[in-house]
This record gives sequence, C-alpha cells and structure tokens, in this order.
Amino acid sequence: MKDRFLLFGGHADSLINFRGALINALLNKGLEVHVVAPKILDTNVHKELKEIGVHVHEITMDRTGTNPLNDLKTIMQLYILMLKNDYKYFLS
Repeated sequence: MKDRFLLFGGHADSLINFRGALINALLNKGLEVHVVAPKILDTNVHKELKEIGVHVHEITMDRTGTNPLNDLKTIMQLYILMLKNDYKYFLS
C-alpha cells in the first residue's frame, strides 16, 4: 500500500497555482496524494487534479468568518477525513 499524503488548501486555485510542483513531485515519489479544499468539486481544478491521479475532497470552510461553530465543523470534517484514510503525511 502506498503512503498517503494529505494537502490542505484554503482555496481551490491555490492547489494548482502554488502547490502544483509539490503535488507532481509527490506523485513522482510514488505517494498517493489527496487534497482537500472548500468549494473545489465544481471547479476546473478538480478536473485537473483528478486527471493526474490526485484524490480530491471537499470540506465546508468559512475563510473570513468569526463563528467558532463553523470552525468546529471544519475541524470535525478534517478529523473524520483523516481517520478514514490513515494519512502518513499532512501539509496545510
């Protein structure tokens, strides 16, 4: 089984624009790469990442909010995702 790497992005576009080279390097090293970001499933980024073999996950996140309950919801979604997939590495 390949080691799994989870990469968290605060914005879907940042995964390609700022982490694209990292994602490719991780794939070339033989890691199973997963990314998680808010509002990613209805974007071209989702399609691009799937085409190169990246597993894409979406979470809810209020980037500018001040509601601690919304933050707790985001944390719980990340926690559940991490439990289900047993990642060896995580980068935010």
